[in-house]
Amino acid sequence: MKLRTGVVVALCLGLAGSACAASTGSDSSPEGILLRHLDRADKTSLAFRYIEETSKGSIEVKGVIADDHQMMATVRVDGADAYEFIVSDDALALRLLSQQTALPVSDPVLSQALAEGKWVIDYAAAPPVVAPVTREGTILTGQSPVVDALYLSQYARRAVDQAAGVSEHNPDALDYIRRDDPFADLTEDSLSRDRGFRRFDVVPPNLPSEAERGAVQVPPGTEHFRKMSFFVKGRDLVRMVEEVSLERTEFRRAREGRESERFLRLLESVRSGGTREPLRLRSMSFVISTLGREQSVKLPVDAEAGDLGEVLQLAA
Repeated sequence: MKLRTGVVVALCLGLAGSACAASTGSDSSPEGILLRHLDRADKTSLAFRYIEETSKGSIEVKGVIADDHQMMATVRVDGADAYEFIVSDDALALRLLSQQTALPVSDPVLSQALAEGKWVIDYAAAPPVVAPVTREGTILTGQSPVVDALYLSQYARRAVDQAAGVSEHNPDALDYIRRDDPFADLTEDSLSRDRGFRRFDVVPPNLPSEAERGAVQVPPGTEHFRKMSFFVKGRDLVRMVEEVSLERTEFRRAREGRESERFLRLLESVRSGGTREPLRLRSMSFVISTLGREQSVKLPVDAEAGDLGEVLQLAA
């Protein structure tokens, strides 16, 4: 097992930061209710389990977020332990859990410590609280599963901002199509166990229309292929699920001859790379539980001091 590109590099990109969380006041709309749940999650110590599955395999991140500056997690790649890390204030500690995940760093002392499964601490490598952004102001999430796990709040808010809106799930709504809902079974199982659950859905925007003659076609982006739902219970956000796929209702109906053929042309364009950014097709589940007391994350005492910068660069 080799470290998948972009996994370890996420360590230098941040915690589940609340710095960009905006208060939603008394807004009683579905979006307002959802954002208030995200606000509360930002301010609470949480245990979490993040699982992503793609055609290339699976990644699981499981740990505790004590606050914006303290967290610990274990990362599993394709079902096998890969590494664990601890962030406390300015420091980052890393330990490889498999020799096969080792990277060829130039420092022989650091290389040996990692190969032997020892903790290594870099006292200046802690990630920033706020997600890095591009020059265009785009939050650098949606590119690596570990980044998404650590930046849950900012990733979720970005998805809400890109959506056509937020709605509270209603299986009796006239426009609800169960066969196109990837979370239908999960919803029914949750409700059968506890009627206190509520589900809020991010509504994907309409697909771009075909450009008129002489105009430039506007390519679709990830938000057009994202299905995302949030499950809440009482005051707590307990689960976030997402599927990024090409299974839009319009495409299915076009294949069945019940929708315009332009959607088939658009689908072919998407499959050929005609999107605003490369699509990372995946299914994701983020389960969180509120911890009843304030948590404290401590750095390991039996660790080697070292510069982890090269490890992060090699993983990129």
